[in-house]
Amino acid sequence: MANLDQLAYRYMKLQDTLGQKVFPLVIEVTKEPVPPETPFMQKLVLLERLGAIPSVDEWDELRETRNAIAHDYPEADDILAAEVNRLVQSARCLQKTLAVLSGWLARHFSTPHANQPDNELKPT
Repeated sequence: MANLDQLAYRYMKLQDTLGQKVFPLVIEVTKEPVPPETPFMQKLVLLERLGAIPSVDEWDELRETRNAIAHDYPEADDILAAEVNRLVQSARCLQKTLAVLSGWLARHFSTPHANQPDNELKPT
């Protein structure tokens, strides 16, 4: 149960951080004209259109999983097993979303020599 609790906690933390902090920053740096009062779902549509996230529908499912696991685990073993399977599948989807976003950011905002180490200072 401790491992399951850790997986659920980390899943929720990553999903929350992406939705509440990272996505708004991505929209900000794209300089897309998005008023502050724009509903979150419309912001997700923009991110999907830009290619920064794979799918609005997938994100909605990730959010539903996050809400489901925020509650206590059911006592019935079959329901608990189904919820654990859902969490594992959603964690994979969340990893995919993070990979797509990371790749998108690297393509759009990296400098030409970002992967190369700085030149070393040579003694004279």
